[in-house]
Amino acid sequence: MADSKIKLSPDAFKPAHVSADEKEKIATPALTFTQDAIRRLKQNKAAIISFWILVFIFAVSIITLFVSPHNPNTQNLNYTYLPPKWGNLNIPFFNGKQGGVDMYAQNNVPNGTYFLLGTDYLGRDLLSRIFVGTRISLEIAVIATFFDLVIGVGYGIISGWKGGTTDTIMQRVIEIISSVPNLVVVILMLLVFRPGMTSIIVAIAITSWITMARLIRAQTLQLKDQEFILAARTLGESSWKIAIKHLVPNLSSTIIIQTMFTIPTAIFFEAFLSYIGIGLPAPTASLGTLLNDGQKALQTQPYLLVYPAIVIVVLMLAFNLLADGLRDAFDPKSSH
Repeated sequence: MADSKIKLSPDAFKPAHVSADEKEKIATPALTFTQDAIRRLKQNKAAIISFWILVFIFAVSIITLFVSPHNPNTQNLNYTYLPPKWGNLNIPFFNGKQGGVDMYAQNNVPNGTYFLLGTDYLGRDLLSRIFVGTRISLEIAVIATFFDLVIGVGYGIISGWKGGTTDTIMQRVIEIISSVPNLVVVILMLLVFRPGMTSIIVAIAITSWITMARLIRAQTLQLKDQEFILAARTLGESSWKIAIKHLVPNLSSTIIIQTMFTIPTAIFFEAFLSYIGIGLPAPTASLGTLLNDGQKALQTQPYLLVYPAIVIVVLMLAFNLLADGLRDAFDPKSSH
């Protein structure tokens, strides 16, 4: 066989012409730390779904402040323990029947009057009361966030930045506060305030910021010896400006993550207090009081317990999954 030769053009061995602009061009777009964290967060489907669920719950809670199916506190003993009914739709468990009996017809409920999630032992609309309870839970979440940001972040920065005797004294104060159980704090507050939102808010203000303060202090101790902090101090910037311009931005990931973990803890704390009877007084509805009422009628009217339980489970899961997503987004090493 004759040898086959491939002829190559001399131009094939010449390097391709690359302009100076192309050499300087970066293949991937430059992203800031926040933009990169958001990009990683968007890749976490569970966190994104949880975020939109929380947005929906917040929106519904605000809208139902002005528009509600029924008055949540209006009692009608003729409508007690009515099962859920969705209009004239004959959907199992949502057709107003219990044990094959149409409870709406038996109680002479007028046509066009129905309750989407049923009524309780006083004839109050369960759906409207769930809206109120959810709104109270979100109010507690906002309050806990406020104290975390105002007290926890400030306390942690001051303790870590000052160091020495100041840090020692401030940490001993934290240890004293954290050694007292939250339930004991609430009971002590009941001696000063009447049962209600005030006693819960004061209890949260006293105890909820401890974890945030400890985390921020630990991060501040690491950051204050970094070169950019030392440079700012050398240039004569005040401690206040250093905290605002350098410490807080670098602590933002820790602040966001811890805040998202604090919120479900505060929601569960309020629900637990209301469940055991030392939270919000009647007739105000909260998820805890609804669970307590539903547990009493669990064998005959299970819907009174199931629907409030679903709401609080969804709230807790959504906040925790979003917090996990934020932690992985702002601190990629934590996911490994």
